[in-house]
Amino acid sequence: MPSRDTLRTLARAAFAVAVLVVVVGSLTPAAEMPEITVSDKIQHFAAYAGLAFLALVAWRRQGLFGWPLMSVVAAGPAIEILQLLVPGRSASLGDAAADIAGVVIGVLCAFGLRRLAPA
Repeated sequence: MPSRDTLRTLARAAFAVAVLVVVVGSLTPAAEMPEITVSDKIQHFAAYAGLAFLALVAWRRQGLFGWPLMSVVAAGPAIEILQLLVPGRSASLGDAAADIAGVVIGVLCAFGLRRLAPA
């Protein structure tokens, strides 16, 4: 079994890759996006739940208000605003709400994991 430090390093790498995927996917012009049949809101929810979960697992000692989690919280609305500059994309309060809902669930799942596997 890998050490906790190794697992945290892997979680940090996964977080970095996930951030890149979310940012690139969110800021790609609509005409260049593949056809995805899953609801836009579900995509937002899942992406931000995953980001929040990884942030809290990877930087466990930072607590709820650590910079990684706060960055995820700020990223949702910031990306929505930036989408106004991307051809074929638009900002949506519904998407921002799905982002925040995802963060809440990701945090709850990470805290649940902490209870099962204490430091």
